[in-house]
Amino acid sequence: MYELTREDQLADMLRRCGIPLRDGMSRQQLEQAQQRYEVRFPPDYAQILASFVPGGQRFYNWDDESPENITMIKRALDWPTESILFDVENNGFWRPDWGERPAQMEDALHVAGCYLKDAPELIPIRGHRYLPSKPFESDNPVLSVYQTDIIYYGSNLFEFFAVELGVKPHKDICFAKIKRGIPFWGWFLE
Repeated sequence: MYELTREDQLADMLRRCGIPLRDGMSRQQLEQAQQRYEVRFPPDYAQILASFVPGGQRFYNWDDESPENITMIKRALDWPTESILFDVENNGFWRPDWGERPAQMEDALHVAGCYLKDAPELIPIRGHRYLPSKPFESDNPVLSVYQTDIIYYGSNLFEFFAVELGVKPHKDICFAKIKRGIPFWGWFLE
């Protein structure tokens, strides 16, 4: 008897929730998207995108090469850094591991910006939900990122979709199974 893959199960759930699915991306399309946006899709996300691409409702369309879409995705990639810098400037945010906060705002923003340049890329999945690019492996947690208000939104991509679409309540996330030690971003979640 044929057993459904995780991707098949996810596609069924998305369809039941009314999410349109397009054909998956080819290997060449995946490589082009990663080069265009200077990201690496972790293996599980790459496998999902190779199987199908969720459409509509704020999902990111990695294979759409229109200037408007490219601009939208680049803005989404910049959002975590920009929103943290917003909190540095407007809400007094400062991580202790950045050292003493400079007295001048321009200097504080420069120092914070230098640290943020070294932070691993967060890959936008839907709206302000992101998948850490590191460690470069499957089953990284999905994060909701809104300025420095960063929370888990799924122990992995598959759970994220269930939570995001209301199939599973946020309170029922398998928090005990969440991979810990996510570089840089994990600090916000401790």
